[in-house]
Amino acid sequence: MRSLEEMDRIFRKTTNVFNVVSVARTEPHMYGPNGELLRTLDDVEDDAVRRASILNKESKAHAQTHTQHTEKYSDGNTSEDRSV
Repeated sequence: MRSLEEMDRIFRKTTNVFNVVSVARTEPHMYGPNGELLRTLDDVEDDAVRRASILNKESKAHAQTHTQHTEKYSDGNTSEDRSV
């Protein structure tokens, strides 16, 4: 079971109605099954910031790797060859 604060955070992180479940699975629970506090709001937000920074670094690394590769065409030339 999720608290209203947790649900609010989940819905703010979604981009459409189809990824609500995947976002909810990655978000940690703040309360246990008996209502005991597992994590404070600050702990959850700190983890979310940490996770976002890791994802940001990974996406930047992927973008750099993608731009370093050249595209090969069926005639055997690369995109660098065609630009010359």
